[in-house]
Amino acid sequence: MVIITSLFITLILVNVGHGFVCPECNKSLCKEVSCGLGQELKPSPATCGCCDTCFTILYEGADCGQFAYILPSTSTTVCARGLTCYAGKCQNEQKVIQKLRESQTKTNN
Repeated sequence: MVIITSLFITLILVNVGHGFVCPECNKSLCKEVSCGLGQELKPSPATCGCCDTCFTILYEGADCGQFAYILPSTSTTVCARGLTCYAGKCQNEQKVIQKLRESQTKTNN
């Protein structure tokens, strides 16, 4: 029964993932945006990257949550350059890579 349930859930997730298709981009439908201090203009995942939106830049230690990667996220926050969202906080990318390598080394030993 567990195998059948797992298979059913997997099929649903595959169908949801394949069912989302971005429409053709028509930039004339995009609103003109002007970003404020501490924001950066980037393609919006909510419009499949067609239109730009302002993203608030988060700095080291800021709460970033876990961004959604399966379907386009509507989040308008992003960790600053050189940082990545790890364990719910914006953290130095190089330090995160080092932590992951160390934990993988411990696991393999």
